Amino acid sequence: MKIYVDLVFILNCWLDFLILLSVSLVLKRSVKIRKIILSSILGGISTFFLFFNINYLFLIVMKLFVCICMCIISF
Repeated sequence: MKIYVDLVFILNCWLDFLILLSVSLVLKRSVKIRKIILSSILGGISTFFLFFNINYLFLIVMKLFVCICMCIISF
């Protein structure tokens, strides 16, 4: 089975962008789009952790850290 890393990255960035944008609209916060784009790119980069052979506990901690950083960058 082939996994196209570029498509995984683009889809994850797009979904992160939509989620962050919808959260900002629901919370009625005025957030700059470039902050949301930067945060979604960080979320897309974090998907590359899945392709490395690392400990599951470390993977969970890293994903949690990235999610917190995404929220700090966006909001």
